[in-house]
Amino acid sequence: MKRVFALLLLIGMISSIIGNSAPVSALSDIRRPTGDDSNTCAATSTGANRWSVVDEDSPASDADYYTMVTNNGGRVTMSAAVFAVPATASIINVTIYYRGNNSGTASFRPSMKIGTTYYDTTLGSVRDPSAWTTYSDAITTNPKTGIGWTVSDLNRSGGDSANYLNAFGTASTDCKPENTISWVYIEVNYTTYDISNTPNSKAFSTVAANSTYYAKGSAPSNPVVDGDCTYAVTNDGSAAVDISIKATNFTGGVGWTLASSVGLNQVKVVSYKTGDNPASGIVLTTSGQAFISNLAAAAHTHWDFSLNTGTFADGVAKSSTITLTSTIH
Repeated sequence: MKRVFALLLLIGMISSIIGNSAPVSALSDIRRPTGDDSNTCAATSTGANRWSVVDEDSPASDADYYTMVTNNGGRVTMSAAVFAVPATASIINVTIYYRGNNSGTASFRPSMKIGTTYYDTTLGSVRDPSAWTTYSDAITTNPKTGIGWTVSDLNRSGGDSANYLNAFGTASTDCKPENTISWVYIEVNYTTYDISNTPNSKAFSTVAANSTYYAKGSAPSNPVVDGDCTYAVTNDGSAAVDISIKATNFTGGVGWTLASSVGLNQVKVVSYKTGDNPASGIVLTTSGQAFISNLAAAAHTHWDFSLNTGTFADGVAKSSTITLTSTIH
């Protein structure tokens, strides 16, 4: 996942926009059972239904539980309210937490219902405790698709309903002696993205042909220091990110094309950041190029750019957009 920030540059009658993107934070969304789904192991319960005896916020008591009793095994699954994962999220995993006990050689493990298909024998680890024990299994891929979870899989919206996570619980291939389960819930862990760039505009005023202009107003030192830079890009998230940079060709009148050398209606835009040799800066193109690596959460980097003009076929205002795009490091 990624997001984009834009910054506007104004060059006399010429304007340009700069943009950026970045990840935000590692977050989670928890759902506890709210209804019964499937029972294929003749499970009994100490309460009126199975879900209500395992939906506590914490396993404060093992007095309430459901019991899985069939020799040949089976499952107990429960439904829950739909997740509310942000559309920009990147899913880390879906984790099932459960607490159980058994009185002999029986065992249990997590179960999921994806679409209408149950996954009873492939998820997590087989558990065979001799006393009440709390477990968790992190599941990084949707067992139906075999690839990473998507937001639509979990929010049950905007995707293929055959891939939706519809229920969860526990399963066993042997429930004799009985497995007892006192606590079950599910959690999705994810990261979202957000970076900011300030300031978000730059006015160059009128520019002359075959000239070099610096956003800061003067040529930077070598290496570049913070004081040489107009802009600061900040990782507003909680995960380290890598940031790439690109620009659009200038529009307005006959336009200007980004190039590695100047010419008629061709300009060269070079970006650089603190610590760089500005002579080795990135010559911007319309494709993203690596710019900042491993920017830590809450950290920022100062950066700037230069504009090298060629010759002009007109004097009409121009505009371009520079875009910073981030991905998880």
